[in-house]
Amino acid sequence: MSELSKLYFVSFEDSEWDQMFAHFEDPNMYNAQFGEYLQYLGTTLKDGKWTHEFRHRSIPLDNTRKYWTIPASPSWSPFSVQNAMKSFFPDMKDKE
Repeated sequence: MSELSKLYFVSFEDSEWDQMFAHFEDPNMYNAQFGEYLQYLGTTLKDGKWTHEFRHRSIPLDNTRKYWTIPASPSWSPFSVQNAMKSFFPDMKDKE
């Protein structure tokens, strides 16, 4: 099984959520004409590094489609102890 055959999703409660959206000046990029927003597609392992995939079907300024690959934080992994614990204890919060 290749490393690209698995897709993971960062929980909005994970501190990584804010980190990956910080890449964008406007994390919504709402296009009122077409009702489109920036979309988080998931997280994959590419060449041994975690990356977050995004797309927008109609960027507000020019109505074009665009894809972004954002590197995950160096220490982030869906298999970290913190993330593994959340799968068993969904109400668990990240340490500040």
